[in-house]
Amino acid sequence: MPFRRWGLLALCLAGLVGTSLLLSAFTLMPSAGEEGARWREFPIRFRVDYRGAPFERARIDMLLNKALQLWNGVGTSMLRSQLGEATQAEPLPALAGAVQDSVIVFDAEFERHFPDAGPATLAIGKAFHEGRSYRHGVIVINAAAAATSDPERLVTIVAHEAGHVFGIGHAAERSALMFPIVREAGRLSEDDVAAITFLYPRQEGIGALPLGCATIASASSGAHDTRRSEVAALVLGLVVVWKASRVLLRLRGGRV
Repeated sequence: MPFRRWGLLALCLAGLVGTSLLLSAFTLMPSAGEEGARWREFPIRFRVDYRGAPFERARIDMLLNKALQLWNGVGTSMLRSQLGEATQAEPLPALAGAVQDSVIVFDAEFERHFPDAGPATLAIGKAFHEGRSYRHGVIVINAAAAATSDPERLVTIVAHEAGHVFGIGHAAERSALMFPIVREAGRLSEDDVAAITFLYPRQEGIGALPLGCATIASASSGAHDTRRSEVAALVLGLVVVWKASRVLLRLRGGRV
């Protein structure tokens, strides 16, 4: 009967919507257990090695600050980062954990230093943790690629790698800054905002609940973590739609 078909159609639509939400769920870097490591002290200060930089220092600082501000500007997150003093750091030792400061390095010999990364790799971001606390992070930028690209693209590249340093993995949502293929957006998607808010919720809200609080479950051992809240929303939505369809059928004298 028509109302029965309507109920089944509604369930299918709810399932499609729920599936799309699951596919766009953010992920966390596979570090320090199921819920990942966190930065505990703010602001995070990135010291910069300008030696391989493709532009003058003032312009580099402007672009790097713009990248960090994308994450700093999320009102529901308490994470803050900024540029620190200039430094000198070799990329390979830095990515091996030998440098104890958080650094951004422009590597003029990126492809030689990282032959397995591939010519399309624009940068590498990594954070080092003790237990469940991040201690320092490293962003190594392919200076040759940055020199031949639109300077504004550097903003997107650094912001993406900073996301990894902060603990965010790759996203399935194509509009997300954390999508594996870097786009020219230079902005955060709702998925990116949800990720940084989950990791570093602003400690405000009702009672003991911080603003933006959520829960996650481990996807698999050694893999990125995904949001359990999306699954709960899908299940709840299906139950609500099913109950509503039953009520409508009863009102029209139908049977389930």
